[in-house]
Amino acid sequence: ESFLDFAGVHGTLIAIGRDLRAAVLKETGLPTSVGFGPTKTLAKLANHVAKTADPEQESIDFANEIYRKRFGARTGKGA
Repeated sequence: ESFLDFAGVHGTLIAIGRDLRAAVLKETGLPTSVGFGPTKTLAKLANHVAKTADPEQESIDFANEIYRKRFGARTGKGA
């Protein structure tokens, strides 16, 4: 588990998450999930949703309000 600041990094958070997951899988063989959020709590919640989401959903961006509303309902917490 880690908490990183991606402010100023080029690309969308979803693309960054996809690239991070691919790099970790390639280097270690370990599957991962990635969640982004404006707070550590929302990032952890997004990561939880990413773990339980459809396999095509590689990472979740709770920094984006649309994702919070779309996936927040899955947690029972709303956003």
